[in-house]
Amino acid sequence: MCPYCDFNSHASPCSTNKQNDQQRDEQYVTALINDLEQELPDIWGRTIQSIFIGGGTPSLIQPEAIHHLLSQINARLKVSPMAEITMEANPGTVDQLKFTEFHAAGINRLSMGIQSFDDPLFKRLFIG
Repeated sequence: MCPYCDFNSHASPCSTNKQNDQQRDEQYVTALINDLEQELPDIWGRTIQSIFIGGGTPSLIQPEAIHHLLSQINARLKVSPMAEITMEANPGTVDQLKFTEFHAAGINRLSMGIQSFDDPLFKRLFIG
């Protein structure tokens, strides 16, 4: 369980193998697109005003995979040119280059997962 949100969570093994990361990301994005395909009859004809990529730590996904996901969404649905496209990110999983790459992929808003900048307070959040 995640000690902050109480959702079931599993640590992804740390990888230094970019090919493994790309394969993992491709499988995940393919699953998301398949899920979208199933929902299309219920949302057909609507203009999408916002897209939220969150839960877990989606900022671990490579920017290329986010670009592919957003391209596939745009190919299937009408997305407003003014749509807010948000991604959750934890501070330890991004840097300036990754921010730039996410923006180039289509992300125009970040939701930073910062519970506290005060380490003792942060620890109390988890211990109680």
